[in-house]
Amino acid sequence: MRSVGHVIAELEDIKARFPSVNSIAITDDTFFLPDEEELEAFARLYRQRIGLPFDAYAHPATLTARKLETLVSCGCSLVKMGIQAGNDGTNFSIFNRKIPLTRVVQAIELLERFPTLRKEYQYITCNPYETDEQRRQTLHFIAAHHRGQDRVAVFPLALYPGTELYQRAKADGILKAEQLDIYQRSYTSIAKRRFDWLGYHVLLLKAVVGLRRYGMPAGVAHRFIDFMLARPLR
Repeated sequence: MRSVGHVIAELEDIKARFPSVNSIAITDDTFFLPDEEELEAFARLYRQRIGLPFDAYAHPATLTARKLETLVSCGCSLVKMGIQAGNDGTNFSIFNRKIPLTRVVQAIELLERFPTLRKEYQYITCNPYETDEQRRQTLHFIAAHHRGQDRVAVFPLALYPGTELYQRAKADGILKAEQLDIYQRSYTSIAKRRFDWLGYHVLLLKAVVGLRRYGMPAGVAHRFIDFMLARPLR
């Protein structure tokens, strides 16, 4: 985070210039990275000088109960957290995201201790490098750990130039119309409506989220996943 004073001053300027603004979205994946004392300083100034509800992104490794209590007390109403995949194989080997699922589960359980706080958990789908087993594990992770009205957002993997995954896909001949593919995956829902196995996985993921949201027990959701992935049905 930039210095607390700079952040508050920028928000004050926006509030003064645009009086119709009634909430703030802080799209910084490292917002929870500062220590607890720095976030408490932010909360004091935010409460005094801004006073609007805001949402923020959190990384699973940076959450603590004290940080959440501090930010909820000054107006944080929604926390968004990227999980990316519900298995360590994809996160470690494909995304180079070295956060074990055990730590992710702890972060989810911590967020659930704040019932008035809205949550959004984010996943990356349509990944050509995932195995069927890794996709199955993600479905079961969702069935086990998401419930109620928590939001689950699904983003198809976009291969951006300059990233290791982009170079890998380029070498493997996966990328065709690069700019069109990036645009469709980033700004449209076309990639999530594919009529193939990857598209089927997205539909099944959304179905599991919906069933859990409306009260299906986790055990039943697990059996539903296994049924829908059975080879005869596929």
